[in-house]
Amino acid sequence: MIQMKAIDTFELSKLPRPNMQQLLCDLRRMGLQPLMEFRKPWNNEIIYQFYASYHLDTRAETHFIHWATKGKHYKVDFITFSHLLGLHHRDRTSTAITDIFALAMDEYQYMYLDGHRADEKTVWLKPYYYVLNNILH
Repeated sequence: MIQMKAIDTFELSKLPRPNMQQLLCDLRRMGLQPLMEFRKPWNNEIIYQFYASYHLDTRAETHFIHWATKGKHYKVDFITFSHLLGLHHRDRTSTAITDIFALAMDEYQYMYLDGHRADEKTVWLKPYYYVLNNILH
């Protein structure tokens, strides 16, 4: 397993596994490839501070993201934040993940290896879904 902070789709495309090729195709189709390839000289301490202090303020019509790093408070409106990530208007108006109802566990069965029941764990996921879960989780 290679530790990555961004997904290198070019290198992954060299892998001969059909599941990997399908995964890359799906990332492109869903418009997630640019987000997955987002590269910056990451500072792990700053990332930890961001996630430890992150708060989404939804009280006003324009939502704001708040966080603190090195003891300093920052905020940015969600539209600006989404532009910084390269997202567009259609991305901001798409169905929120939280608006999608959870499926019954048996509806996930197709993602699991034959002979193993869907159990909310990732151990017996088919390789395609296992990799996709690790990328998106």
